[in-house]
Amino acid sequence: MARRVLSNPGGRSIRVLSVVADAGVPDWEATDVAGCIFWVRAGLGVTGTTNVTTWADQSGNGFDLTAPGLGANPSLVAADPQFNDRNSISFTPDDYMTTSTFASQAQPTTWYCVCRFNSVAASDFLWDASTSSNVGERQVMFFNPGWAAYAGTEFQPGPSPATATTIVLCVIFDGVSSQIYVSSTTPLGTGDAGSDPFTGVTIGARYQLDAGSFLDGKVAELIAYTGAHSAPTRSTVLQALGGLYGVTIAP
Repeated sequence: MARRVLSNPGGRSIRVLSVVADAGVPDWEATDVAGCIFWVRAGLGVTGTTNVTTWADQSGNGFDLTAPGLGANPSLVAADPQFNDRNSISFTPDDYMTTSTFASQAQPTTWYCVCRFNSVAASDFLWDASTSSNVGERQVMFFNPGWAAYAGTEFQPGPSPATATTIVLCVIFDGVSSQIYVSSTTPLGTGDAGSDPFTGVTIGARYQLDAGSFLDGKVAELIAYTGAHSAPTRSTVLQALGGLYGVTIAP
């Protein structure tokens, strides 16, 4: 997190925190918090513009996303005003990106996503933390038609996601104690999402690429951590992402 030293008229210096970097000061990064498994940010590690081919994992684990080609590549939106002039990746309803299969990541896990939807329909998928070869190892965020999390059991606290609004989302997969937060430190609810681990990540569609499962919207950042984040840690990450992307985090 960036630190700035300001001088007041009395000559004293005061130190304040800022999640928006000053010139030459790095932005907050997901790896500033321990336990980062997977992290993509649209301002880092993106190959391609009109047709994005690779979105490199910044966690250090090498879980890079790739697009399949054949008209299914998302596009890069540079300096997107909908994300506080930061980059985003735009997915139309035939675009997706996926990782290779990797070692099983057990619950609890905590996910964060900065996203925006052009439209929302039942069975649209934001991410499916699985690949086609690992049907029983999934941690999924989708709409049915409200917010829904799935890791063996569907947890749907609702309501339907807003469109044309940039969102900072937090999802904790922790069996019967799973939670969903939408631009807020207060959860929509707590419920049973099942106990499945995850072994890969697909963004923009269900792992089977069913017609009608594709995302119509943008993703600027997706992060996964080991463990269920505590309230102070959740607040830190939500506020950091909100500051970066111009999203107010409600209490």
